[in-house]
Amino acid sequence: MAAHALTKPFTWFYHEFGLAAIQATGRNAYLIILARSMRMVSFGMTQVILGKPIMNLITKERCG
Repeated sequence: MAAHALTKPFTWFYHEFGLAAIQATGRNAYLIILARSMRMVSFGMTQVILGKPIMNLITKERCG
């Protein structure tokens, strides 16, 4: 009974966040999630890298 009490939150998390569905889907789901995550990070890094030079071009009077 004590073991069930320890694993219950992990089991809930596993099913609630769709990890069971992703595992059942197979390899394609992992590839899609990986590709989308990489794209999200790369677009975010572009904004971070370009943000500072663009802000230096805009005068403080024009900046909100």
